[in-house]
Amino acid sequence: MLEADKTSEMRKTLAERCGLPVDDILELANLSDLTRLCVVNSVRASLYLKAGIDTSQKC
Repeated sequence: MLEADKTSEMRKTLAERCGLPVDDILELANLSDLTRLCVVNSVRASLYLKAGIDTSQKC
C-alpha cells in the first residue's frame, strides 16, 4: 500500500483502478503508515487517525 500511493498521482491512479474515492485511498495509506510502528495495531491506528495523527512521523 505504501509503495502504491507515494504521490497524489499514484493515489489517483490506484483509486481509479479500485473504484474508490481518492480520500479513501489516502486514509488507507495513512493507516498503513501508522501500523508500521510495532506497538500500533489496526484499532489504535484508527484512533490515532481520528485524533489527527496521520503519519508515523507525528507519533
